[in-house]
Amino acid sequence: MSWHPQYRSSKFRHVFGKPASKENCYDSVPITRSVHDNHFCAVNPHFIAVVTECAGGGAFLVIPLHQTGKLDPHYPKVCGHRGNVLDVKWNPFDDFEIASCSEDATIKIWSIPKQLLTRNLTAYRKELVGHARRVGLVEWHPTAANILFSAGYDYKGDGNIRYYEVSADKPHLSYLTEYRSYNPQKGIGVMPKRGLDVSSCEIFRFYKLITTKSLIEPISMIVPRRSESYQEDIYPPTAGAQPSLTAQEWLSGMNRDPILVSLRPGSELLRPHPLPAERPIFNSMAPASPRLLNQTEKLAAEDGWRSSSLLEEKMPRWAAEHRLEEKKTWLTNGFDVFECPPPKTENELLQMFYRQQEEIRRLRELLTQREVQAKQLELEIKNLRMGSEQL
Repeated sequence: MSWHPQYRSSKFRHVFGKPASKENCYDSVPITRSVHDNHFCAVNPHFIAVVTECAGGGAFLVIPLHQTGKLDPHYPKVCGHRGNVLDVKWNPFDDFEIASCSEDATIKIWSIPKQLLTRNLTAYRKELVGHARRVGLVEWHPTAANILFSAGYDYKGDGNIRYYEVSADKPHLSYLTEYRSYNPQKGIGVMPKRGLDVSSCEIFRFYKLITTKSLIEPISMIVPRRSESYQEDIYPPTAGAQPSLTAQEWLSGMNRDPILVSLRPGSELLRPHPLPAERPIFNSMAPASPRLLNQTEKLAAEDGWRSSSLLEEKMPRWAAEHRLEEKKTWLTNGFDVFECPPPKTENELLQMFYRQQEEIRRLRELLTQREVQAKQLELEIKNLRMGSEQL
């Protein structure tokens, strides 16, 4: 994956991160080891709340923001859930009220005292029930008071597949119908269009993972048609199995649409085609001689393309010089722009920025030179034509 930063004029251009010193950190905090995808931490101007490890239920810590340093191993906890706590969020309109949700399928609202906790807090202000399975997310409404949003795992085991039609006209996205199933899906694989059975009007094929049965179930989405002929209207051209760009072309800034193919039976075979060998692109204003082209074609016909070193020996001098000059365009102060790793530090980022700025400046100068050469050639061609007409 290439790393191409986008630079723009901004007053935040030179923002940098500054980690706190050791004495200003919170040390020896028993942070939860849960693998649930969440933040496990919430902060406001008075407290920092963090979900912690706890035997026999779920708990979290509420630490005053100014209380840095090593945490007492017996520091009081906020505990009352029967399962692991999965999320905590402070009320945006009350810095002493916090909501927590848990694997026990409940949500609890807690009032945190202004003074330092001296023992475990087990008395919650309110308990919200309604979920049938674990609750993984809570969020307060950003503008309305006392409105809390929650998301649980009552259904996220859904076995249905809903499908929509995308159109260029409003409303752009239209609901069609759904495939219903009582078997929940863990995940789904989607077959590329070029692997579909067009003879049965199959427009999608899903591979549904059913963990409760240890089963992979293929599901075909079929458009009912009476005719057995190829249905052109439901199979527009689709992406084929051949890339439209080489890696070097993409890294150099080029971009192309995918190569489209027809799904009609008997059309071009959809198999991976090897990309042509990456050869230097010669200037079209100075074509190679017919003799060189004949030699190259002969070599290709007899025993295929040989090594690039052999071709370089057969190249005319101007082509070799052009290739050398093209290679130089890949280097900035001796730095290969195609093999550079992404910067890891601020200093490396600055160095990369300066190199790219220098490269842009140099390429602009090169482009100006090419434009001047092109104009000179146009004048020479014009003079030659005028001279031939006079003769």
